Amino acid sequence: MTVAIIILAVLIFLAFAASITISELMLHPKTLTSQQCRQKLISKIGVDPSDILSTHENQSLSFHSPFGYDLSVTIVRAVSGQKSKRAVIIAHGFTAMNTLMYSYGKLYLDMGFDLVMYDHRYHGQSSKAKNAYCTMSALEAEDLVALVPFVRNFLEPGCILGLQGESMGSATIMIAAPRIENLAFVVEDCGFSTMADEVKAALKCVHFPVFPLYHLGASYLRLFYNLNVKTVRPIDHLKDIKAPMLFCHGEKDTFVPTCMVYELFEAKEGEKNIHIFPNSTHANSVLDHFDEYGKVLETFLLSYNIL
Repeated sequence: MTVAIIILAVLIFLAFAASITISELMLHPKTLTSQQCRQKLISKIGVDPSDILSTHENQSLSFHSPFGYDLSVTIVRAVSGQKSKRAVIIAHGFTAMNTLMYSYGKLYLDMGFDLVMYDHRYHGQSSKAKNAYCTMSALEAEDLVALVPFVRNFLEPGCILGLQGESMGSATIMIAAPRIENLAFVVEDCGFSTMADEVKAALKCVHFPVFPLYHLGASYLRLFYNLNVKTVRPIDHLKDIKAPMLFCHGEKDTFVPTCMVYELFEAKEGEKNIHIFPNSTHANSVLDHFDEYGKVLETFLLSYNIL
């Protein structure tokens, strides 16, 4: 009996330790560097962010979040010396940074869009202050809502404005979009439907038991960081997005399971398109199918008279 109690106590301790460790890795992730992002884009699609910045007029800005920290922002002009009548804000995914989003950025630049590239809290060049921990879209969405009026001051007045997201960035734009005025379009790529389902899927991906790690981790996040996993539900915000939406996903995504994109597509009312990229895993659709992605994007924008 004593041995059984000791084993049970050890297992409980290990479960608590694992759940806290996983939660802290989510809150304070080890993120990619600018050089790592650059090398990935060069090797995958031949796009060098450094070349883009050296050949296009750009401006580095610092945005002070209403939560009390600074976010790093870069605006890139499609045509040097003038502001375009079209612009897109691009939101990156978990552990990435804005440099990696030049995969999408190159496509938009070629279509005449000015780019607004920025790093989420606790990512890239943005603040890693104590109160700037990652929340997987919950507070990132609040940052984005506040960021839009700020960046509009640097864009052509009245310009067409859209949002492009990837993974966590897609969850962010789906939550934020209903509160952004005069939004022309939204493109979400491999975003999750709910944070609860995504955490469970991520645990399965790394072959960790959902029970009890999810339940202990969710309790830890709520108790110590006031982050309620169950209330972070991008899918619930889609009914309030009036702008046309394009849903993209990799066919073989297991980190954010491909089935989620069908749930999201169904929840969006009004104008919408969907495209599944064959054989692509998580966040790799644009890298695996760069030219096709550009055509899908262009067709979507043309169909709603945005181009």
